[in-house]
Amino acid sequence: MDAGSMQCFSMQDLQCFHHYLHAALPHLPLGSGRLWGEDIPQLAYCRPYLMHALLGLGAFHLNAVCSEDGIFRQNALDHRIRALRSLKQAISNTTVEVSDGIAILAACYALTFQSIYLANGIDDYILLVRGCYLTTTAFRHHGSITALPGQHLHLIAQELENMPKPKAQMIRAGIGSLQQIIPLLQSTPELEFYKGIEAVFAGLLECSRVGYERFISLYDAWTTQESFETLKDNNNLTMRLLLFFYILESFMFAPFAPWDFPDDVPISEHRLNGMLEWSNSIWADLPEGLRSYLQWPKSIFDRAKLIKADRTGRSLWKDALRILFIDGETC
Repeated sequence: MDAGSMQCFSMQDLQCFHHYLHAALPHLPLGSGRLWGEDIPQLAYCRPYLMHALLGLGAFHLNAVCSEDGIFRQNALDHRIRALRSLKQAISNTTVEVSDGIAILAACYALTFQSIYLANGIDDYILLVRGCYLTTTAFRHHGSITALPGQHLHLIAQELENMPKPKAQMIRAGIGSLQQIIPLLQSTPELEFYKGIEAVFAGLLECSRVGYERFISLYDAWTTQESFETLKDNNNLTMRLLLFFYILESFMFAPFAPWDFPDDVPISEHRLNGMLEWSNSIWADLPEGLRSYLQWPKSIFDRAKLIKADRTGRSLWKDALRILFIDGETC
């Protein structure tokens, strides 16, 4: 696709692009900071799907940090729609080159990060995480940015040995709450997702490292078509219950995994805000009779909100979660 196919961009777009470069670079995949700041913007010049994805990320981030009236939000949504539309066309191209593969993967990551700014973004998140995984698999032999679980874990091998110890009582309460869902499980994808979530809790009782490694492996199940179709089916209420627990596990790992939630990166706080919004969206859509299955995880979100609100000064979600879940020792 040549540069002539790119549309003209507004001054607001330029502001969003500047903000992306200076404040909204994704910190994942680990070790790809230079690519996000230098190589990927160059690839975006003649690839509209990537340019719109980066502009959308900059706009969402800018809207979150400095715009109370949401003047950048519509711009962000417009770029997101254009990025998704043109990305679909790019993926369908059977003559994709290596540089196109890197650009496609980068666009998938940028769009995935945007999902945290959408109250119902969990479904988009699932779709795009799967897209990142499949694209990474397709281009892993070409030296592009990668984030397969094994590579991610290899980069943080030393840090994994120094993870703090969780409060066992909290983890056992989580297992007990999750087990109430067992009678509702019917399909293979439901059972597999349940086992994966339970294995994360059980791993945390053994050691934080084991729990984290099992959490990362949860994404493997999203790659199969059957599991993917079940995950994104909003009418499958059992899977929505399981997704609520998955979101809680994502949320609670923030103080355990600083490489995933860096203190000096505002998007870390945005991600945690987004997870809370996702949980609220699932809760609001559930029939009253099913909410009893989520009493414990919902109480954790509520307690974290109260702790955060009660703290003076600059209060972060990680601080509240540290109080709730960390025992103070290393494994």
